[in-house]
Amino acid sequence: MPEALTTLMPHAFILDVEDKPRLKAHFARMADLTQDIPCFALDFTRDYAELPQVRRAVLENFSGN
Repeated sequence: MPEALTTLMPHAFILDVEDKPRLKAHFARMADLTQDIPCFALDFTRDYAELPQVRRAVLENFSGN
């Protein structure tokens, strides 16, 4: 899922960008991760009062309802 990979990459901490083999392996692991597991984006208003509705929506998504 290319969208998931491009979304996750800015959050990857890479200490040494000059270490090309390690950098390549890191990108490969991230790509494998986004291929192997479902990835979702969660976007909601940051309002504590809405958390029960957000929780319900997430649980419904995973339960198939």
